[in-house]
Amino acid sequence: MNLGTELLISLLLVLVLGGIAFVVIKRLLPRLRWGRLVGQGRKIRLIESVGVGPRQQVHLLEVGGRSLLISTSRDGVRMLADVTDALGGGTDVVSEPKPSEPAPGGFAGILDKTLGGDA
Repeated sequence: MNLGTELLISLLLVLVLGGIAFVVIKRLLPRLRWGRLVGQGRKIRLIESVGVGPRQQVHLLEVGGRSLLISTSRDGVRMLADVTDALGGGTDVVSEPKPSEPAPGGFAGILDKTLGGDA
Protein backbone atom coordinates (compact mmCIF):
# COMPACT_ATOMS: atom_id res chain seq x y z
CA MET A 1 0.00 0.00 0.00
CA ASN A 2 1.13 3.50 -0.60
CA LEU A 3 1.28 6.28 1.99
CA GLY A 4 -1.99 7.90 0.90
CA THR A 5 -3.98 4.68 1.30
CA GLU A 6 -2.47 3.96 4.73
CA LEU A 7 -3.26 7.50 5.83
CA LEU A 8 -6.86 7.20 4.61
CA ILE A 9 -7.37 3.84 6.37
CA SER A 10 -5.89 5.24 9.60
CA LEU A 11 -8.15 8.31 9.40
CA LEU A 12 -11.24 6.15 8.85
CA LEU A 13 -10.26 3.90 11.76
CA VAL A 14 -9.86 6.91 14.07
CA LEU A 15 -13.24 8.30 12.96
CA VAL A 16 -15.01 4.97 13.51
CA LEU A 17 -13.45 4.52 16.97
CA GLY A 18 -14.31 8.13 17.85
CA GLY A 19 -17.92 7.57 16.75
CA ILE A 20 -18.19 4.42 18.85
CA ALA A 21 -16.73 6.22 21.88
CA PHE A 22 -19.17 9.12 21.36
CA VAL A 23 -22.20 6.79 21.26
CA VAL A 24 -21.08 4.88 24.34
CA ILE A 25 -20.42 8.08 26.31
CA LYS A 26 -23.66 9.68 25.15
CA ARG A 27 -25.71 6.68 26.34
CA LEU A 28 -23.84 5.94 29.57
CA LEU A 29 -22.94 9.41 30.86
CA PRO A 30 -26.50 10.61 31.67
CA ARG A 31 -26.98 7.52 33.84
CA LEU A 32 -23.74 8.03 35.75
CA ARG A 33 -23.43 10.30 38.75
CA TRP A 34 -20.31 10.28 40.92
CA GLY A 35 -19.24 6.92 39.54
CA ARG A 36 -22.54 5.10 40.29
CA LEU A 37 -25.42 4.32 38.03
CA VAL A 38 -28.30 6.62 38.96
CA GLY A 39 -31.29 4.66 40.22
CA GLN A 40 -29.33 1.98 41.99
CA GLY A 41 -29.72 2.28 45.74
CA ARG A 42 -31.88 5.41 45.58
CA LYS A 43 -33.61 6.20 48.85
CA ILE A 44 -35.51 9.31 47.73
CA ARG A 45 -37.87 9.45 44.76
CA LEU A 46 -39.54 12.60 43.39
CA ILE A 47 -43.15 11.73 42.57
CA GLU A 48 -44.51 15.09 41.46
CA SER A 49 -43.81 18.83 41.64
CA VAL A 50 -46.21 21.74 41.29
CA GLY A 51 -45.33 25.42 40.97
CA VAL A 52 -47.44 27.52 43.32
CA GLY A 53 -45.86 30.91 42.74
CA PRO A 54 -42.73 32.63 41.52
CA ARG A 55 -39.79 30.55 42.76
CA GLN A 56 -42.13 28.48 44.95
CA GLN A 57 -42.88 24.81 44.45
CA VAL A 58 -44.51 21.96 46.34
CA HIS A 59 -42.96 18.50 45.90
CA LEU A 60 -44.28 15.05 46.71
CA LEU A 61 -41.39 12.74 47.70
CA GLU A 62 -41.22 9.08 48.59
CA VAL A 63 -38.61 8.44 51.28
CA GLY A 64 -38.27 4.96 52.73
CA GLY A 65 -41.87 4.04 51.98
CA ARG A 66 -43.24 7.31 53.40
CA SER A 67 -44.84 10.03 51.27
CA LEU A 68 -43.71 13.52 52.24
CA LEU A 69 -44.95 16.88 51.04
CA ILE A 70 -42.27 19.60 51.04
CA SER A 71 -42.07 23.16 49.79
CA THR A 72 -39.14 24.95 48.24
CA SER A 73 -38.74 28.69 47.86
CA ARG A 74 -35.98 31.25 47.92
CA ASP A 75 -36.26 31.10 51.74
CA GLY A 76 -35.32 27.40 51.77
CA VAL A 77 -36.95 23.99 52.08
CA ARG A 78 -39.76 23.13 54.52
CA MET A 79 -41.57 19.91 55.23
CA LEU A 80 -45.31 20.52 55.01
CA ALA A 81 -46.79 17.13 55.90
CA ASP A 82 -46.41 13.39 55.93
CA VAL A 83 -49.17 12.35 53.51
CA THR A 84 -48.57 8.60 53.55
CA ASP A 85 -51.95 7.89 55.12
CA ALA A 86 -53.76 10.29 52.77
CA LEU A 87 -52.34 8.37 49.83
CA GLY A 88 -53.40 5.00 51.22
CA GLY A 89 -49.99 3.91 52.46
CA GLY A 90 -47.88 4.67 49.41
CA THR A 91 -47.43 6.72 46.30
CA ASP A 92 -48.47 3.91 43.97
CA VAL A 93 -52.06 5.07 44.52
CA VAL A 94 -51.22 8.31 42.71
CA SER A 95 -51.03 7.15 39.12
CA GLU A 96 -51.82 8.68 35.81
CA PRO A 97 -55.53 8.35 35.00
CA LYS A 98 -56.53 6.54 31.84
CA PRO A 99 -57.50 9.00 29.11
CA SER A 100 -61.15 7.90 29.25
CA GLU A 101 -61.61 8.44 33.01
CA PRO A 102 -61.36 11.80 34.81
CA ALA A 103 -58.71 12.38 37.43
CA PRO A 104 -60.16 11.98 40.96
CA GLY A 105 -58.61 15.21 42.21
CA GLY A 106 -55.01 14.17 41.65
CA PHE A 107 -52.18 15.89 43.42
CA ALA A 108 -54.04 19.19 43.80
CA GLY A 109 -56.94 17.44 45.56
CA ILE A 110 -54.63 15.60 47.95
CA LEU A 111 -52.73 18.83 48.67
CA ASP A 112 -55.95 20.71 49.32
CA LYS A 113 -57.32 17.97 51.61
CA THR A 114 -54.03 17.65 53.52
CA LEU A 115 -53.73 21.37 54.07
CA GLY A 116 -57.34 21.62 55.26
CA GLY A 117 -59.13 22.78 52.13
CA ASP A 118 -62.65 21.86 51.02
CA ALA A 119 -61.67 19.46 48.20
